[in-house]
Amino acid sequence: MVDYAFDGEQELLRSVVRQFCESEIAPRAALLAKSIEIPKPIIESLRGMGLLAPCLPPDLGGPGLDPVSAGIVAEEIGAADATLGIPVLYLVDASWSYFAWKHGSTKLREEVLRPVARGETLVGIATTEPDVGSDIAGTRMTMVRERDGYRVEGEKQYISMIREVDRHGGGFVCLGRDESAGGLTAFYLPWSPEFEVSYLEGMGRHSCSWGGFKVPATKIDASMVIGIPGQGMRIVHEGYEFARCLVALACVGAARRAERDGIEYLKARKAFGKPLAQFQALQFELAEHHAKIEAARQLAYRALWMFEQEQRSGRFSRLEVSQAVAEAKMLAPEWAFDAVNASVQWQGAYGYTKDCPEESILRAVRSYKLAEGSTEIMKLIVARRLLGKEHTKP
Repeated sequence: MVDYAFDGEQELLRSVVRQFCESEIAPRAALLAKSIEIPKPIIESLRGMGLLAPCLPPDLGGPGLDPVSAGIVAEEIGAADATLGIPVLYLVDASWSYFAWKHGSTKLREEVLRPVARGETLVGIATTEPDVGSDIAGTRMTMVRERDGYRVEGEKQYISMIREVDRHGGGFVCLGRDESAGGLTAFYLPWSPEFEVSYLEGMGRHSCSWGGFKVPATKIDASMVIGIPGQGMRIVHEGYEFARCLVALACVGAARRAERDGIEYLKARKAFGKPLAQFQALQFELAEHHAKIEAARQLAYRALWMFEQEQRSGRFSRLEVSQAVAEAKMLAPEWAFDAVNASVQWQGAYGYTKDCPEESILRAVRSYKLAEGSTEIMKLIVARRLLGKEHTKP
Protein backbone atom coordinates (compact mmCIF):
# COMPACT_ATOMS: atom_id res chain seq x y z
CA MET A 1 0.00 0.00 0.00
CA VAL A 2 1.31 3.43 -0.92
CA ASP A 3 1.12 5.64 2.13
CA TYR A 4 3.17 8.74 1.48
CA ALA A 5 0.34 11.15 0.62
CA PHE A 6 0.41 14.68 2.05
CA ASP A 7 -1.62 15.22 5.20
CA GLY A 8 -3.76 18.26 6.02
CA GLU A 9 -0.98 20.10 7.83
CA GLN A 10 1.36 19.65 4.90
CA GLU A 11 -1.24 20.94 2.44
CA LEU A 12 -1.76 23.97 4.69
CA LEU A 13 1.99 24.49 4.87
CA ARG A 14 2.21 24.48 1.07
CA SER A 15 -0.56 27.06 0.82
CA VAL A 16 1.04 29.36 3.40
CA VAL A 17 4.55 29.05 1.94
CA ARG A 18 3.28 29.62 -1.59
CA GLN A 19 1.54 32.83 -0.53
CA PHE A 20 4.71 33.95 1.25
CA CYS A 21 6.90 33.18 -1.78
CA GLU A 22 4.56 34.97 -4.18
CA SER A 23 4.46 38.09 -2.03
CA GLU A 24 8.02 38.25 -0.62
CA ILE A 25 10.30 36.45 -3.09
CA ALA A 26 8.85 36.52 -6.61
CA PRO A 27 8.51 40.36 -6.73
CA ARG A 28 12.22 40.69 -5.89
CA ALA A 29 13.34 38.70 -8.95
CA ALA A 30 15.08 41.65 -10.60
CA LEU A 31 16.93 42.50 -7.38
CA LEU A 32 18.00 38.90 -6.87
CA ALA A 33 19.35 38.60 -10.41
CA LYS A 34 21.75 41.49 -9.74
CA SER A 35 22.71 40.48 -6.21
CA ILE A 36 25.94 38.81 -5.08
CA GLU A 37 24.36 37.39 -1.93
CA ILE A 38 20.92 36.66 -0.52
CA PRO A 39 19.63 40.10 0.55
CA LYS A 40 19.24 40.54 4.29
CA PRO A 41 15.49 41.40 4.11
CA ILE A 42 14.81 38.04 2.46
CA ILE A 43 16.78 36.15 5.10
CA GLU A 44 14.88 38.08 7.76
CA SER A 45 11.60 37.14 6.09
CA LEU A 46 12.58 33.48 5.93
CA ARG A 47 13.48 33.63 9.60
CA GLY A 48 10.19 35.29 10.47
CA MET A 49 8.33 32.49 8.71
CA GLY A 50 10.32 29.82 10.53
CA LEU A 51 11.74 28.50 7.27
CA LEU A 52 15.40 28.43 8.26
CA ALA A 53 16.72 25.12 9.61
CA PRO A 54 13.12 23.84 9.49
CA CYS A 55 13.81 20.34 10.81
CA LEU A 56 15.51 21.38 14.04
CA PRO A 57 13.28 20.35 16.97
CA PRO A 58 11.15 22.67 19.12
CA ASP A 59 13.29 22.01 22.21
CA LEU A 60 16.06 23.92 20.41
CA GLY A 61 13.64 26.59 19.23
CA GLY A 62 13.23 25.14 15.74
CA PRO A 63 10.05 24.55 13.71
CA GLY A 64 10.37 20.77 13.96
CA LEU A 65 9.20 20.03 10.41
CA ASP A 66 9.49 16.52 9.02
CA PRO A 67 11.65 15.94 5.91
CA VAL A 68 8.68 15.71 3.53
CA SER A 69 7.40 19.07 4.76
CA ALA A 70 10.86 20.52 4.25
CA GLY A 71 10.61 19.28 0.66
CA ILE A 72 7.34 21.13 0.19
CA VAL A 73 9.07 24.37 1.16
CA ALA A 74 11.96 23.67 -1.23
CA GLU A 75 9.56 23.13 -4.13
CA GLU A 76 7.66 26.35 -3.46
CA ILE A 77 10.80 28.48 -3.08
CA GLY A 78 12.15 26.93 -6.28
CA ALA A 79 9.00 28.01 -8.10
CA ALA A 80 9.27 31.59 -6.83
CA ASP A 81 12.96 32.45 -7.21
CA ALA A 82 14.04 32.57 -10.85
CA THR A 83 17.70 32.74 -9.80
CA LEU A 84 17.39 29.58 -7.66
CA GLY A 85 19.79 31.17 -5.19
CA ILE A 86 17.41 31.24 -2.23
CA PRO A 87 16.72 27.49 -2.58
CA VAL A 88 20.48 26.94 -2.18
CA LEU A 89 20.52 28.74 1.15
CA TYR A 90 17.33 27.02 2.25
CA LEU A 91 18.26 23.43 1.34
CA VAL A 92 21.83 23.64 2.60
CA ASP A 93 20.81 25.17 5.92
CA ALA A 94 17.92 22.72 6.26
CA SER A 95 19.77 19.49 5.51
CA TRP A 96 23.09 20.14 7.19
CA SER A 97 21.66 21.65 10.37
CA TYR A 98 19.57 18.48 10.68
CA PHE A 99 22.66 16.33 10.08
CA ALA A 100 24.63 18.24 12.73
CA TRP A 101 21.73 17.91 15.17
CA LYS A 102 21.34 14.17 14.68
CA HIS A 103 25.03 13.31 15.00
CA GLY A 104 26.36 16.26 17.00
CA SER A 105 27.25 16.57 20.67
CA THR A 106 25.06 18.19 23.30
CA LYS A 107 27.40 21.16 23.39
CA LEU A 108 27.26 21.58 19.61
CA ARG A 109 23.47 21.48 19.73
CA GLU A 110 23.25 24.09 22.45
CA GLU A 111 26.01 26.47 21.38
CA VAL A 112 25.82 26.15 17.59
CA LEU A 113 22.39 24.90 16.62
CA ARG A 114 20.20 26.80 19.05
CA PRO A 115 20.96 30.16 17.34
CA VAL A 116 20.65 28.37 13.97
CA ALA A 117 17.18 27.17 14.98
CA ARG A 118 16.22 30.77 15.76
CA GLY A 119 17.42 31.83 12.32
CA GLU A 120 20.18 34.00 13.79
CA THR A 121 23.05 32.07 12.16
CA LEU A 122 23.46 29.72 9.20
CA VAL A 123 24.95 26.28 8.55
CA GLY A 124 26.69 25.52 5.26
CA ILE A 125 28.45 22.48 3.79
CA ALA A 126 32.11 22.58 2.74
CA THR A 127 33.50 19.24 1.61
CA THR A 128 34.66 20.16 -1.90
CA GLU A 129 38.31 21.12 -2.30
CA PRO A 130 40.29 22.48 -5.28
CA ASP A 131 41.18 18.94 -6.40
CA VAL A 132 38.45 17.02 -4.59
CA GLY A 133 34.83 16.94 -5.71
CA SER A 134 32.73 13.81 -5.85
CA ASP A 135 35.65 11.67 -4.65
CA ILE A 136 35.61 12.94 -1.08
CA ALA A 137 37.93 10.12 -0.04
CA GLY A 138 40.66 12.36 -1.47
CA THR A 139 40.00 15.09 1.13
CA ARG A 140 43.23 16.90 2.08
CA MET A 141 42.08 19.15 4.93
CA THR A 142 43.92 17.86 7.99
CA MET A 143 42.81 17.37 11.58
CA VAL A 144 45.50 16.92 14.23
CA ARG A 145 44.30 15.65 17.60
CA GLU A 146 45.33 17.76 20.55
CA ARG A 147 44.64 17.45 24.25
CA ASP A 148 41.27 19.22 24.28
CA GLY A 149 40.38 19.40 20.61
CA TYR A 150 41.77 19.47 17.09
CA ARG A 151 43.92 21.70 14.95
CA VAL A 152 42.45 21.86 11.45
CA GLU A 153 44.08 23.27 8.34
CA GLY A 154 43.30 23.21 4.63
CA GLU A 155 41.29 24.69 1.80
CA LYS A 156 37.71 24.36 0.57
CA GLN A 157 36.49 25.44 -2.87
CA TYR A 158 33.21 25.82 -4.82
CA ILE A 159 31.33 26.45 -1.59
CA SER A 160 27.95 28.19 -1.46
CA MET A 161 26.87 30.82 1.09
CA ILE A 162 30.31 32.06 2.15
CA ARG A 163 29.32 35.73 2.13
CA GLU A 164 26.01 34.98 3.84
CA VAL A 165 27.71 33.04 6.65
CA ASP A 166 30.37 35.74 6.98
CA ARG A 167 27.75 38.47 7.41
CA HIS A 168 25.08 36.60 9.36
CA GLY A 169 27.24 34.28 11.43
CA GLY A 170 27.50 30.53 11.57
CA GLY A 171 29.85 28.01 10.02
CA PHE A 172 30.26 24.97 7.82
CA VAL A 173 30.06 21.22 8.15
CA CYS A 174 33.42 19.94 6.89
CA LEU A 175 35.42 16.76 6.46
CA GLY A 176 39.04 16.47 7.56
CA ARG A 177 41.69 13.78 7.34
CA ASP A 178 42.04 12.56 10.91
CA GLU A 179 45.11 10.35 11.22
CA SER A 180 44.42 9.67 14.89
CA ALA A 181 41.12 8.01 13.89
CA GLY A 182 42.38 6.41 10.71
CA GLY A 183 39.95 8.10 8.33
CA LEU A 184 37.88 11.19 7.62
CA THR A 185 36.09 12.95 10.44
CA ALA A 186 33.07 15.24 10.07
CA PHE A 187 33.09 18.41 12.11
CA TYR A 188 31.54 21.84 12.41
CA LEU A 189 33.91 24.69 11.54
CA PRO A 190 32.85 28.04 13.06
CA TRP A 191 33.42 30.89 10.66
CA SER A 192 36.40 33.15 11.32
CA PRO A 193 37.48 36.44 9.73
CA GLU A 194 40.96 34.89 9.66
CA PHE A 195 39.95 32.64 6.77
CA GLU A 196 41.26 33.73 3.38
CA VAL A 197 38.25 34.04 1.07
CA SER A 198 38.01 34.08 -2.72
CA TYR A 199 34.73 34.50 -4.58
CA LEU A 200 33.64 32.98 -7.88
CA GLU A 201 31.06 34.10 -10.41
CA GLY A 202 29.00 31.26 -11.77
CA MET A 203 26.96 31.15 -14.96
CA GLY A 204 23.79 31.23 -12.86
CA ARG A 205 22.46 31.38 -9.31
CA HIS A 206 24.01 34.83 -8.92
CA SER A 207 21.95 35.73 -5.88
CA CYS A 208 23.77 33.25 -3.62
CA SER A 209 27.49 33.74 -3.03
CA TRP A 210 29.95 31.10 -4.17
CA GLY A 211 33.68 30.68 -3.69
CA GLY A 212 36.39 29.16 -1.54
CA PHE A 213 38.31 29.73 1.64
CA LYS A 214 41.67 28.76 3.11
CA VAL A 215 41.79 27.77 6.75
CA PRO A 216 45.10 28.45 8.51
CA ALA A 217 45.95 26.26 11.49
CA THR A 218 42.77 26.72 13.54
CA LYS A 219 41.79 25.19 16.88
CA ILE A 220 38.34 23.67 17.30
CA ASP A 221 36.86 22.09 20.39
CA ALA A 222 36.38 18.32 20.42
CA SER A 223 32.64 18.94 20.86
CA MET A 224 32.53 20.22 17.27
CA VAL A 225 33.14 16.71 15.92
CA ILE A 226 30.01 15.30 14.28
CA GLY A 227 29.52 11.57 14.70
CA ILE A 228 32.27 9.05 15.34
CA PRO A 229 35.81 10.21 14.46
CA GLY A 230 37.11 8.46 11.38
CA GLN A 231 33.62 7.63 10.06
CA GLY A 232 32.83 10.99 8.52
CA MET A 233 32.82 9.73 4.95
CA ARG A 234 30.11 7.21 5.79
CA ILE A 235 27.79 9.39 7.82
CA VAL A 236 28.12 12.52 5.67
CA HIS A 237 26.25 10.72 2.90
CA GLU A 238 23.17 10.94 5.12
CA GLY A 239 23.30 14.71 4.97
CA TYR A 240 23.87 14.63 1.25
CA GLU A 241 20.85 12.43 0.71
CA PHE A 242 18.56 14.86 2.50
CA ALA A 243 20.04 17.74 0.51
CA ARG A 244 19.71 15.84 -2.78
CA CYS A 245 15.99 15.36 -2.26
CA LEU A 246 15.60 19.09 -1.63
CA VAL A 247 17.65 19.86 -4.76
CA ALA A 248 15.34 17.63 -6.78
CA LEU A 249 12.25 19.43 -5.50
CA ALA A 250 13.75 22.89 -6.06
CA CYS A 251 14.27 21.81 -9.68
CA VAL A 252 10.69 20.56 -9.87
CA GLY A 253 9.46 23.92 -8.58
CA ALA A 254 11.56 25.79 -11.15
CA ALA A 255 10.25 23.58 -13.96
CA ARG A 256 6.70 24.11 -12.74
CA ARG A 257 7.25 27.87 -12.96
CA ALA A 258 8.71 27.57 -16.46
CA GLU A 259 5.77 25.43 -17.57
CA ARG A 260 3.29 28.00 -16.27
CA ASP A 261 5.06 30.85 -18.07
CA GLY A 262 5.39 28.78 -21.23
CA ILE A 263 1.69 27.87 -21.27
CA GLU A 264 0.72 31.52 -20.89
CA TYR A 265 2.96 32.41 -23.82
CA LEU A 266 1.68 29.55 -25.99
CA LYS A 267 -1.90 30.71 -25.43
CA ALA A 268 -1.20 34.43 -26.02
CA ARG A 269 1.30 34.39 -28.91
CA LYS A 270 -0.06 33.90 -32.40
CA ALA A 271 1.74 32.66 -35.47
CA PHE A 272 0.31 31.95 -38.91
CA GLY A 273 -3.08 33.15 -37.76
CA LYS A 274 -3.55 31.03 -34.65
CA PRO A 275 -2.19 30.71 -31.09
CA LEU A 276 0.95 28.64 -30.66
CA ALA A 277 -1.01 26.45 -28.28
CA GLN A 278 -2.93 25.03 -31.25
CA PHE A 279 0.19 23.55 -32.86
CA GLN A 280 0.18 19.84 -32.12
CA ALA A 281 3.98 19.56 -32.03
CA LEU A 282 4.07 22.04 -29.12
CA GLN A 283 1.15 20.31 -27.40
CA PHE A 284 3.01 16.99 -27.50
CA GLU A 285 6.22 18.57 -26.23
CA LEU A 286 4.38 20.22 -23.34
CA ALA A 287 2.69 16.94 -22.42
CA GLU A 288 5.98 15.03 -22.38
CA HIS A 289 7.77 17.57 -20.19
CA HIS A 290 4.81 17.83 -17.82
CA ALA A 291 4.73 14.06 -17.34
CA LYS A 292 8.47 13.87 -16.69
CA ILE A 293 8.38 16.66 -14.11
CA GLU A 294 5.44 15.02 -12.35
CA ALA A 295 7.38 11.74 -12.32
CA ALA A 296 10.45 13.50 -10.89
CA ARG A 297 8.25 15.14 -8.27
CA GLN A 298 6.85 11.78 -7.17
CA LEU A 299 10.32 10.23 -7.05
CA ALA A 300 11.60 13.08 -4.89
CA TYR A 301 8.76 12.99 -2.38
CA ARG A 302 8.91 9.20 -2.24
CA ALA A 303 12.64 9.42 -1.48
CA LEU A 304 12.02 11.99 1.27
CA TRP A 305 9.27 9.83 2.73
CA MET A 306 11.60 6.81 2.74
CA PHE A 307 14.34 8.94 4.30
CA GLU A 308 11.93 10.03 7.03
CA GLN A 309 10.79 6.44 7.65
CA GLU A 310 14.40 5.31 7.94
CA GLN A 311 15.17 8.10 10.40
CA ARG A 312 12.15 7.36 12.56
CA SER A 313 11.87 3.59 12.60
CA GLY A 314 14.42 1.99 10.32
CA ARG A 315 11.64 0.82 8.03
CA PHE A 316 13.98 1.14 5.07
CA SER A 317 17.70 0.39 4.94
CA ARG A 318 20.39 2.93 4.15
CA LEU A 319 20.96 1.27 0.77
CA GLU A 320 17.26 1.42 -0.13
CA VAL A 321 17.10 5.10 0.76
CA SER A 322 20.32 5.85 -1.12
CA GLN A 323 18.94 4.30 -4.29
CA ALA A 324 15.62 6.16 -4.05
CA VAL A 325 17.39 9.47 -3.45
CA ALA A 326 19.85 8.91 -6.29
CA GLU A 327 17.04 8.13 -8.72
CA ALA A 328 15.30 11.41 -7.86
CA LYS A 329 18.48 13.50 -7.95
CA MET A 330 19.62 11.84 -11.18
CA LEU A 331 16.45 12.67 -13.09
CA ALA A 332 14.97 15.86 -11.62
CA PRO A 333 17.71 18.32 -12.69
CA GLU A 334 17.99 16.70 -16.13
CA TRP A 335 14.28 16.76 -16.82
CA ALA A 336 13.83 20.19 -15.28
CA PHE A 337 16.59 21.59 -17.49
CA ASP A 338 14.92 20.12 -20.57
CA ALA A 339 11.52 21.48 -19.55
CA VAL A 340 12.87 24.97 -18.89
CA ASN A 341 14.82 24.91 -22.15
CA ALA A 342 11.62 24.02 -24.00
CA SER A 343 9.86 26.98 -22.40
CA VAL A 344 12.69 29.25 -23.53
CA GLN A 345 12.32 27.89 -27.06
CA TRP A 346 8.56 28.40 -27.09
CA GLN A 347 9.04 32.04 -26.13
CA GLY A 348 11.28 32.68 -29.13
CA ALA A 349 13.49 35.75 -29.13
CA TYR A 350 11.92 36.97 -25.88
CA GLY A 351 13.00 33.72 -24.21
CA TYR A 352 16.62 34.60 -24.94
CA THR A 353 16.44 37.99 -23.24
CA LYS A 354 17.31 38.81 -19.65
CA ASP A 355 13.71 39.97 -19.21
CA CYS A 356 12.50 36.39 -19.50
CA PRO A 357 12.62 34.55 -16.13
CA GLU A 358 13.33 31.24 -17.86
CA GLU A 359 16.66 32.58 -19.13
CA SER A 360 17.82 32.84 -15.51
CA ILE A 361 16.14 29.59 -14.45
CA LEU A 362 17.87 27.67 -17.25
CA ARG A 363 21.35 28.74 -16.14
CA ALA A 364 20.53 28.06 -12.50
CA VAL A 365 19.02 24.60 -12.99
CA ARG A 366 22.16 23.62 -14.90
CA SER A 367 24.13 23.92 -11.67
CA TYR A 368 21.95 21.37 -9.92
CA LYS A 369 23.24 18.65 -12.22
CA LEU A 370 26.46 19.10 -10.23
CA ALA A 371 25.43 20.37 -6.80
CA GLU A 372 25.24 17.90 -3.90
CA GLY A 373 26.50 15.08 -6.13
CA SER A 374 26.75 15.03 -9.91
CA THR A 375 24.38 13.18 -12.23
CA GLU A 376 27.13 10.66 -12.94
CA ILE A 377 27.55 9.87 -9.24
CA MET A 378 23.80 9.32 -8.92
CA LYS A 379 23.94 6.84 -11.82
CA LEU A 380 26.82 5.04 -10.13
CA ILE A 381 24.88 4.75 -6.86
CA VAL A 382 21.90 3.22 -8.63
CA ALA A 383 24.05 0.87 -10.72
CA ARG A 384 25.96 -0.35 -7.68
CA ARG A 385 22.70 -1.07 -5.91
CA LEU A 386 21.37 -3.05 -8.88
CA LEU A 387 24.55 -4.92 -9.84
CA GLY A 388 26.48 -5.08 -6.60
CA LYS A 389 29.77 -3.35 -5.81
CA GLU A 390 31.82 -6.28 -7.11
CA HIS A 391 30.60 -5.53 -10.65
CA THR A 392 30.95 -1.73 -10.52
CA LYS A 393 34.36 -1.19 -8.96
CA PRO A 394 36.70 1.02 -11.00
